[in-house]
Amino acid sequence: FRPDILRILRFLQPSKNIRQTLLFSATIPDQVNEIAGLALRSDYHFVDTVGEDSGAQTHLHVQQQLMISSQQGSSSTMIRDLFSILERETTSDAEPYKIIVFFTTARLTGFMAELFNSVKSQTGYKVLEIHSRKAQKARERASEAFRSSTNAVMFTSDVTARGMDYPDVTFVLQVGLTDR
Repeated sequence: FRPDILRILRFLQPSKNIRQTLLFSATIPDQVNEIAGLALRSDYHFVDTVGEDSGAQTHLHVQQQLMISSQQGSSSTMIRDLFSILERETTSDAEPYKIIVFFTTARLTGFMAELFNSVKSQTGYKVLEIHSRKAQKARERASEAFRSSTNAVMFTSDVTARGMDYPDVTFVLQVGLTDR
């Protein structure tokens, strides 16, 4: 967003005691610090709501498991394993479930959503899908449907990994390893 922020700053009065500027960011990479130096007064105050050493990082408190599927590269094995995992997570003790399944590409996400939705009568659930090949409106509808559902399964690419807030997610699965 740097070019957009710089364009906006050109329309504003200089920051010397004339305006109040607030900058919010979920992460603070070097680029955000550079923008802060351009947009804010030199004596700006930094407020950290999480803290680096606070132990509040979610991933430290969430149980994580790794499963290596037999016959690496076999799509039928991956589909069978995914079906088995989702069956376990959607039928456990009649508890509400909200499941996010991440795939490595938008194409694979769309394919798997279409495949699982074609056997919806066997799975008992409809799969929502979000990926970069979907129009923004379709992504927003799927996102809102997932957010407001009690029982839902969403297949997505990494487009959902940043900046989304979905309440009551019970299970997250990453299928395959990303390049990055």
